[in-house]
Amino acid sequence: MYKATLSFIIIMLFISAAGTCRLQYAHGTVGGIDTLKTYEVQFDDGTLCSEMLLRDIIVNDGAPDLGSCVKVKWSKREIYDARIIGYTTVPQYRVIFDNGTTNTVTEEFIYSLNEPLPRRVKDKLKVCTTIHQCCAR
Repeated sequence: MYKATLSFIIIMLFISAAGTCRLQYAHGTVGGIDTLKTYEVQFDDGTLCSEMLLRDIIVNDGAPDLGSCVKVKWSKREIYDARIIGYTTVPQYRVIFDNGTTNTVTEEFIYSLNEPLPRRVKDKLKVCTTIHQCCAR
């Protein structure tokens, strides 16, 4: 349950100057909740994609309905015919870290300070003041 006054442990993705990235745990607070809607589409050749964003679906008006025939933008600007066969709405949490940076994460990356943390989280927990400090490890 969302409460803006509670502190949480949140996973944050850091990318080093060398281009490597890793997940880092840091303290933060939830500043708000948004939702992300992804669509499941079936292409004319029968293949499925279950995480299409609305920005990649070409429709005439608004969001597509279930069963709608649509065009989907794919890599290299290719466009394919598809049908909407489902959708999922996932809460997205806007978080503010102790160092002032912000990010958006899903619930699976948030741990309450009032519950026992899994060992993998405790082992990686580090309060970061700069991105360089976190990536220098």
